[in-house]
Amino acid sequence: MQYIKNDQPMHLPYTYRLDDGSMQSGFDRLTDAKRISLAGVYPLVETQTIEPWQSKSLPVYEYTATECSVTYTLTDKPLEIYKQEKIAAAYQAANNQLDSLVQGYSQLEVATWPMIQADVLAFTASAVIGQYMQAAIDTSGYTAQGLADLLLPRFAEQAAILATRKTTVEAIMLAADHAAVKAVT
Repeated sequence: MQYIKNDQPMHLPYTYRLDDGSMQSGFDRLTDAKRISLAGVYPLVETQTIEPWQSKSLPVYEYTATECSVTYTLTDKPLEIYKQEKIAAAYQAANNQLDSLVQGYSQLEVATWPMIQADVLAFTASAVIGQYMQAAIDTSGYTAQGLADLLLPRFAEQAAILATRKTTVEAIMLAADHAAVKAVT
């Protein structure tokens, strides 16, 4: 739970300096009524649900004897801006997944993966070893089939990540309203 004093939200500390300068230990264990009477620190109650596509105004605080409630004026973000945010998030999520696939490999190795991938796919179709696959075999100690067995699942995982991203982005672009965008993300 959050608390508030003088329209400033706060978390409860163990020790609190009162307005008269004295220190109150165990402040976080006092009752709400005691915190209100000693220091004017009220429990903060937020009653609104804010959707991801909404922006909120500055807060309006309303104090009662036992609590403070906060309300906001909510406005919808323009649909195109919300879509752009969600598309960017989809790309970032895919990039994070793809980055996890390259951990432990040098940039040079990663840069040659598309060529090795093409060679491995050609090898599985025709048993012909291309130059990039041969270089990978020479430096790794794998046989051609061993390298293909090692890399094919990674290629499939990479393709699945990219396909998921494509499907998500297309669904976002086709969404007719904010709720539809939220539903696909």
